[in-house]
Amino acid sequence: MTEYNNPAPETREFDPPLVECILCGSGHLRPFDRDFMGVAIVACHGCGLRFMNPQYSDADLARYYGSGGYVEHISSATDVEAEERGGKQDNLDIVRRFVDSGRFLGVGCGNGTELWLARDMGYQTEGLDVDPQVAQRISQSLDIPCHCGDLLTQDLPEGGYSVVYLDQVLEHLKNPSAILARIDRLLAPGGVLYLGLPNVGGWSNRYKTLIGRLGLKRRRGRHYDTYHHIAYFRPKVVADWLEQELGYRTELLEGAPPHDAHPILGSLERRLRSGSTFRGVFRKPRGQPSQSE
Repeated sequence: MTEYNNPAPETREFDPPLVECILCGSGHLRPFDRDFMGVAIVACHGCGLRFMNPQYSDADLARYYGSGGYVEHISSATDVEAEERGGKQDNLDIVRRFVDSGRFLGVGCGNGTELWLARDMGYQTEGLDVDPQVAQRISQSLDIPCHCGDLLTQDLPEGGYSVVYLDQVLEHLKNPSAILARIDRLLAPGGVLYLGLPNVGGWSNRYKTLIGRLGLKRRRGRHYDTYHHIAYFRPKVVADWLEQELGYRTELLEGAPPHDAHPILGSLERRLRSGSTFRGVFRKPRGQPSQSE
């Protein structure tokens, strides 16, 4: 991965503080933590989400992600490290257990590895990224259609996708409920949503949070990655929201150990969801209109 600059917090632009949760809309927010840069984290009593408050402005995030240096360019999936490629393949093998063909949309597709691999598996693949340079590289170098811009405003076929795939994406977004509702409209009945997310509820992150709040860690709250992460999920939070708000069925919800993890340790991490990341597959109900309409 190409190194990108992490700007100092005093140079960032913020929106006014929010009074409602960005996932469930509850007004029952309470201060939860503050990282070493002074960025405030709140917790929602309604759904359990934790998120940055106030958030970076849209203009600030556009500068951060639109610099062209956030994502490394590749010309094929063989250009990426074996661990990254193996991890992406693990994720896609899981997706194939639930939907093995059809139209595949990779949102926040980065260097395009997941798109290349999905196409090799037989999916009709396209991507979307906010960085115009990334979208152009994928379209030209990998010969895969890649849209550019905000998912909420893209002209995409509603009900047209068998799979919508977001790996380490949703935590970057200011409006996860709106994004998930839009994905609901894009998915065909019976289609699946794949989510890979950092796990703020993992054992390591819980420990880091605890010792930071006790004043025992100099770089308090660094694990939140507040340079670019806005929302901090635990597995149950996102699964409950999708089930209750959109009527989705949770097909799989597990920890996501590294591709080269020891078999026994990896199995425990998947089952206990104890690691720093998790993944889930969620199926849209068949034969029903979108719940978000």
